[in-house]
Amino acid sequence: MNRIVNSIYDEALAPFNLTLSQLNVLTVIIQAGPISPARIGKAIHLERSTLSRNLKLMEEAGWIRISAADRGLEVEITRSGENLYDRCMVGWKKAQKTIHKALEQDGIEAIRVLFSKLISPGKEDDDAGS
Repeated sequence: MNRIVNSIYDEALAPFNLTLSQLNVLTVIIQAGPISPARIGKAIHLERSTLSRNLKLMEEAGWIRISAADRGLEVEITRSGENLYDRCMVGWKKAQKTIHKALEQDGIEAIRVLFSKLISPGKEDDDAGS
């Protein structure tokens, strides 16, 4: 299912030469401001090698700036990256509508339930033992 959903987003973002993974990175940087690569990876559960590859491509495209900071590297969005983010939201919203239409409300609710169990594992076990 993950590959299917990602392909819908990637297709919608293709006109911007952007992948869903890269959009997620941009989103974290925009929300957090200057941030270390490690914190980006942790925020979106992205493997170090995948993140490094994306950061390199994004820096080469001029969407982000990577510079030395007190404790390693710091990543920040550029004006070009902000403009790209704003423009690609049209594609992202289109992908969202496609997925919502395909899953219908009950499918979306099922995913929300599963996701909540993933982000707080063991909660049901703790409640059952009380």
